[in-house]
Amino acid sequence: MKKILTKDNSITFFNHEFKENLHPESGAIESVYKRYINHLKLRDNIKVLDIGFGIGYISLIILSKVKANITALEKNKDYIEAMKNLKLPYSLKEAYEKLKNINLITGDATKTIKKLNKKFDLIILDAFSPISNKELYSIDFLKELKNRMNKDSVLITYTSNPIVRFNLIESGFKLQKYRISKYEEGTIASLSKENLTEEDKRLIRAFSLPV
Repeated sequence: MKKILTKDNSITFFNHEFKENLHPESGAIESVYKRYINHLKLRDNIKVLDIGFGIGYISLIILSKVKANITALEKNKDYIEAMKNLKLPYSLKEAYEKLKNINLITGDATKTIKKLNKKFDLIILDAFSPISNKELYSIDFLKELKNRMNKDSVLITYTSNPIVRFNLIESGFKLQKYRISKYEEGTIASLSKENLTEEDKRLIRAFSLPV
């Protein structure tokens, strides 16, 4: 694994299998806030499924803010070991102790998801890009996630890829878009709320070949 120091002085890694970094080099921890945390209504005792756990920044930040019951799926065991040696900001050091109590499952998420029989309030889909990690954006996998949600649950992912959005709609979700940066948009999927425009839907249909 190649370690990379990002611009906010937090560490990320380059994944040789998918040929992508775990986080943007503009700032690993900063990206977690911009992509996810700033757009979530976190509360104590929330049940979270963190898919693509990596080196744990998302779960760490959630645990630094609220009491949470977290289940995490991660394919690469090397990241779990690497996480133990990271130099964390002071604000996350206490949360790191709490991280030891989460349910961390290693292996192929398309298989390990089938071992989970509980429902979650929040699902974070932080996989690699839809081009390189398409199995985690497939209709089959998204339906597995939907089956582990209740009427008030939300699924959040950093991608605005129209094929991913099409697959989410085909899986039975309503979609909301949100702004990450000037050129980036994320997607929140739920069973009830939607804010897509007709133009958004037209573009999604225009790129409606499943991944």
